[in-house]
Amino acid sequence: MSVVRLGIDNCFAVKRWPQAEVWVRIIAEQLGLDLVQFSFDHLDPLLTSEPARSRICASVRKEVQRQGVEIFATITGSAIYCFNLLSHPDPALRHDGLRWCEEAVLLTTKLGARGISGHFDEFSATDIDDPARRQFLVENVVESLKHLARLAAAEGQEFLIWEQMYFPRSIPYTMRQAQELYEKVNDAAPIPIWLGLDVGHACCHAYPVDSEQDRDVYAWLRRFASVSPVIHIHQTDGVVSRHWPFTEQYNVRGIIEPERVLQAIDEAGASDVILMLEIFHGYGTHEQQVLDDLKASVEYWRRYLP
Repeated sequence: MSVVRLGIDNCFAVKRWPQAEVWVRIIAEQLGLDLVQFSFDHLDPLLTSEPARSRICASVRKEVQRQGVEIFATITGSAIYCFNLLSHPDPALRHDGLRWCEEAVLLTTKLGARGISGHFDEFSATDIDDPARRQFLVENVVESLKHLARLAAAEGQEFLIWEQMYFPRSIPYTMRQAQELYEKVNDAAPIPIWLGLDVGHACCHAYPVDSEQDRDVYAWLRRFASVSPVIHIHQTDGVVSRHWPFTEQYNVRGIIEPERVLQAIDEAGASDVILMLEIFHGYGTHEQQVLDDLKASVEYWRRYLP
């Protein structure tokens, strides 16, 4: 039987509660959680210079230790998602993208996390339509991830997690592609490069897929939960990745049912999985509404988890 735990991505605190003593206290005392994914939207690996970088990391580590919270992994975050990084058409910008990822790995160590997660690249529309360019960039991503895994291993980290996405310019977006890339990146990698699942990413309705199962979140869970130690959860409708809270308002519209999620994870033969709440609110949403939605989401999932 799978061991399934509940955690949260601290993306909810970006801009609202940037101080470690505040967002850690919210997670520990108001939500009652002890597992977190630290978003680099709080501390960009390149924009944050020394000595501020080390000082802030020390502050974060002090607060999580004081509150009994573990930063299980870091995650690339929303800001860097706007960049092509490892797959930019220009080689100089690909080089800069790799440097950002390298600094993120080093910052992961400073934060005391066990590994880094997220998505590290996106193809341009012109490159994805050019078979030769696409193949070149896929191979570049594979080799870059192996390089990052070697760096992470040298830092004493345990894993790297590469997130499943929902359109062809961000790979992998189909189950066949996910399987192929998982095998390639783990060939001779010094630490596991896991697949990071997101319950909202099995949509890709604007693009062709190999099978309708590619649009079935439960099919993804049954097939890959055993190689996905972190699964992002939020309420969603299967049309786009909504990142709604688990409240009555959204549960009646959503397709994410806890009992079905847990059954699919168990059928996958997963041994230990963290369901990481990743709930987004607009920056204009009132802070109390954010907290109320997060509390309701935690209480909802606690009905189904030990």
